[in-house]
Amino acid sequence: MIKKLLLSNNNKLRNHFYPIFIIVGIISAIGQTILLRELMVEVNGNEIIFSIFLSLWLFLVALGTLLHKCIPIYRNIEKNIYVLLSILIFFIPIQFLFIRILAGKFSVISGLLIDIPSLIILALIILAPGCLLIGFLFPLNCRLISNFEKPVHIVYIVECIGMILGGLLFFILISFLTNFSILLMSGVISFIVLFFIKKKRLFLIGAIIFLILTVFSREIFIKNYATRYSPNKLISSQDSKYGRFDVTESLDQRNYYWNGVLFANSENQNYAEEMVDFALLQHPLPEKVLLIGGLLNGYLQVILNDRNIKEVDYLELEKNIIIKSEIYQKKVKNVHFIQLDAVRFLKMSDKKYDLIYVDFPDPSSIFLNRFYTIEFFQKLKSHLVSGNSVVAITVSNAENFLLPELAKLNSIIYQTFSEVYENVKIIPAEKNIFIGSAGEYISNNVQVLVDRMKKRGMNGLWFNQALIFDTCNRFRLNSFQNAIRDFDIIINTNLNPQAFLSTIQFWAKHLDIGLEKFIRVLKNYKIFVFIISIGIMLLISLITTLLYRKTSQFVQNFNIFSISFSAFVMQIILLYIFQMQFGYVYLVIAIFTISFMLGLTLGFLFAEKIHLHIFLLFALNLIIFLLIYFIAGLSLPVIIYFLFNILIAGFEGVILAKVLTKKYKIEQIDSGVSFYFLDTLGATFGGLLIGVIFLPVYSIKTNIIFIMIIILINTILSGMTTKKAKL
Repeated sequence: MIKKLLLSNNNKLRNHFYPIFIIVGIISAIGQTILLRELMVEVNGNEIIFSIFLSLWLFLVALGTLLHKCIPIYRNIEKNIYVLLSILIFFIPIQFLFIRILAGKFSVISGLLIDIPSLIILALIILAPGCLLIGFLFPLNCRLISNFEKPVHIVYIVECIGMILGGLLFFILISFLTNFSILLMSGVISFIVLFFIKKKRLFLIGAIIFLILTVFSREIFIKNYATRYSPNKLISSQDSKYGRFDVTESLDQRNYYWNGVLFANSENQNYAEEMVDFALLQHPLPEKVLLIGGLLNGYLQVILNDRNIKEVDYLELEKNIIIKSEIYQKKVKNVHFIQLDAVRFLKMSDKKYDLIYVDFPDPSSIFLNRFYTIEFFQKLKSHLVSGNSVVAITVSNAENFLLPELAKLNSIIYQTFSEVYENVKIIPAEKNIFIGSAGEYISNNVQVLVDRMKKRGMNGLWFNQALIFDTCNRFRLNSFQNAIRDFDIIINTNLNPQAFLSTIQFWAKHLDIGLEKFIRVLKNYKIFVFIISIGIMLLISLITTLLYRKTSQFVQNFNIFSISFSAFVMQIILLYIFQMQFGYVYLVIAIFTISFMLGLTLGFLFAEKIHLHIFLLFALNLIIFLLIYFIAGLSLPVIIYFLFNILIAGFEGVILAKVLTKKYKIEQIDSGVSFYFLDTLGATFGGLLIGVIFLPVYSIKTNIIFIMIIILINTILSGMTTKKAKL
């Protein structure tokens, strides 16, 4: 089918243009993945920040497409494409290196949060050169083969194939190379392909330059990246399938960062004793312990100091974190290191424990929120040995005064925790320790804890009677209870991550951004917000229609804009749901991209074989989204997510191909500009509206309902247009 479409032109000699379109797709896929991830690490980002960056990427690509209308090129098209493509290949690695340089200009101290306006400016400066070129090249490539049958279809399909290959290349190389090395290697491959097409020495020279840079890429990256932690010394930085693990050194202390966020440091014995010993005193004789997190903070060493402990299982997804542990290096016999996601382990294992201790950063992302949900707490409970067995989790605390946002976060987690465990106690230590059990043994009473400490021989230089009194005195306990008492009952779940939203509000407070009123309006006027959003989508489609003075194209333009919006958003939602269940979305994000582009390509290729009206295709799309709505909370095999992704993209491809055919008959080659602009702008609007605003505020299922409303409007409009055409 692909061969038939691509070779269905009389001038077969021009088929050597197809590798050019493939290279654009490869550079786009790899550049997008790596640049966005590097920006995320640099600004300590979460899924919301990722949605902002991805939306800006798509928006700039859309602007690049419009530039072709302002700067039309009709002569020497092939030569100009080679020049622009060569510039693009060189630009992407330069953009990567400039992320660190510019990020340092936008923050007073490297590693601190950057305010939202500065963050957007940073992303625009970094992404603009490459994105504008990618967008500009699409209509130029269409014009290059304008004498072909369906040139816009061909360029779109072949670029999609390039993105699939780019995703595969990234997925393979990420296990062996750093992000910067992968960028350079993709440049080597691209220049070699261009050399074989045109036999120009300049392309061979470009390949050699990139190959030499690849050899020294590690040193170049480290020298550039190390300035992020200045004046501390960067000891190591390792990219893996799951993210980036950095280790820095300051005097005798080592600091550990995961994706740019500090999560542990050495020489922290007092903190480790305080956090662990309070939890150990909650069980009369703990023998089997499951520790999730806290390894590099020294928790494991303190646990092993308790002579009653016979076996400890430590869970960690990232192997690089495990091998940095002193206990791992010493190979302590009664400690088992398990490299697996905590949620997956709890689903797969039937082991039971006397004490389960969970120490993660606050739920500042969808990934972290899953460890503070009612579903996760229930899984923990099912792995307890007896009624006296204990679950302990930690949440941020403030020594003297809880900000309202931090108090709300603690309140949500406390309420959710209390839904699962019959007896709950709070230890307001340096981080709040929530203790849950079915028995009555747990306590935060000062005298009870002091007696247990003496009996167990745990009285040390730091963890002693004075510390227990300072932490658990009646005034401190009452102060905490009063701080969390005045909030509405909110239960944190996977599909309604309210702790995630509360953490966002807490961190926004550090940037003097008040989100409370804005979020309240969104929640109280949900239907009105939905109507306004749909109105904006209709308005954008109308403006594009008037811009090209093709009034008959309004429905088709809305079809393109809204199906790109809906399909892209559903991909984000599938990623969210996948993240909630499996927790390693970064490992498979390239496969998500590959499967989506595969579905899109197949939809375009087989569009002519599917003899269904567009309104029926939208109706079938509606059924698919309805099915996702009902299975969203279920535990599903991995393959199901990719099948849904392919199916959604496939329907988008069929609809886009059929609409593009109608547009091409009216607009001819200019349809490449309007089509690609609406396609990328629809995805942009979806990323900003849903990924940044709706998903954090509304539940997953509420967002799916909103998308189904948009698809329903398309179904009605397309049905009315078809009926009118028949009349």
